[in-house]
Amino acid sequence: MTDVYFFFDHDRKSGMGHYKRCAAIAKELSKKKIKSHFITFSNKREEEKLKYFRLIHYNKLNIKLVQNLPLIIDSYSITQARLKKLNFFFKRIFCIEDEPSKKFLKNYAVINSGYGIKKINYNKKSFQKIYTGIGYKFVKNNFLKKYLKSKNKKDITISFGGGKVLERVIFFLDAVFNCLEEIAFKEKIFLFLNLNSSDKKKLINKYSNLNIKIYSISDKYYEKILRSKFVISSCGVQQDELICWRIPSIFLQIADNQKYNYFFIKKIDRKICYKSSQFKFKKLNKLLYNIVYKNYDNKIINKFKKTPLGFKTKMLLDDICREKI
Repeated sequence: MTDVYFFFDHDRKSGMGHYKRCAAIAKELSKKKIKSHFITFSNKREEEKLKYFRLIHYNKLNIKLVQNLPLIIDSYSITQARLKKLNFFFKRIFCIEDEPSKKFLKNYAVINSGYGIKKINYNKKSFQKIYTGIGYKFVKNNFLKKYLKSKNKKDITISFGGGKVLERVIFFLDAVFNCLEEIAFKEKIFLFLNLNSSDKKKLINKYSNLNIKIYSISDKYYEKILRSKFVISSCGVQQDELICWRIPSIFLQIADNQKYNYFFIKKIDRKICYKSSQFKFKKLNKLLYNIVYKNYDNKIINKFKKTPLGFKTKMLLDDICREKI
């Protein structure tokens, strides 16, 4: 087999988590000299910028060439109509999701690497194969060495993924900035958030005592993490990356599909896991002070040192590359 096909969300509204997961799979497939193709239903040219993927329009699919090849879907927004169209061309479909849903048709293989997700959460009759648990998380693992080698880690990186999430995080973000002002934090704060120019000015002017640098979601995120003492992130794919790279972090649930991750992490260390509007300022203030000025005992890092994320991905890749599911 020389080709694998993908369909996933990757815009400002849905964020970059879907793309990151699929890109990690495509990167591993490239090591096996397997080409990855991204199926688009759009005539826009923006998809051509996607690293690791070759663009192909749905209308150009040839059923004789693709029917026995695997298709990997990672999408919240995909409609039943598009699912049926793709099902017409592909017999071997692997669907990635964050929480058990009834969206996908029968006879698909499902991949859910969410924390705390088990096969019992699924109806076995609906799928030929079910892959659940943290063993199936695809994360760039080469970043860990870079982070451990980097020196002078004293800044803070804040990122809640792509998409338009300001309304969901602004209450928590205000609390974080107020806490950092109270504890007299003087280093740089790298905020990755898709904001318009007006919102950027408001934030910078409101917290003029803090050294805030605002960026749109981009690869600069990884560059700034190398300089960061800790990171504040959502409970999505970024959470997986930070845990895998052993970076001290505070996590915020900003969407319903992150609830499994939120509750699982909260069981390990309830001090570092929050919901966007359910937290106490004094406890957050104390946590930030301890992380900034003391050595905070990170239970999450210790938990996953012995059992790293993604330890079953090789088996999953082998299944994807087989002729049959």
